[in-house]
Amino acid sequence: MTVKATLDGRSSPAPGPADIARELTEAEIADTHDTVRTFLPGLVPSIVRSDAYPDLYTTDKAPVLGTLPERPRTIIATGFSGLGFKMAPSFGARAAAAAGDEPVDNPRFLDPGRFLP
Repeated sequence: MTVKATLDGRSSPAPGPADIARELTEAEIADTHDTVRTFLPGLVPSIVRSDAYPDLYTTDKAPVLGTLPERPRTIIATGFSGLGFKMAPSFGARAAAAAGDEPVDNPRFLDPGRFLP
């Protein structure tokens, strides 16, 4: 039996995709083994596959969904890492409604205008 384990929240920003470390460090391997031993006692902590999957966050860690004042016909939807998969139906419905000229009452925390001066 294998299980999926992750070290979410322990990463650091990368300037670009080519700069993402794809191999686990010795410390990450040790941390993963310790986590498995702690939470899944009896399971042999052997890593059979690993990879790095980049996340995209905004500087305030909240996603962006909406339009910019100078681009009212362009829907911006980004920064969903951590929330994107769980909230995809809601974010998708809001983006589709905005693209179809339906009124969308997005909460302020989604407004891309929050980054404008």
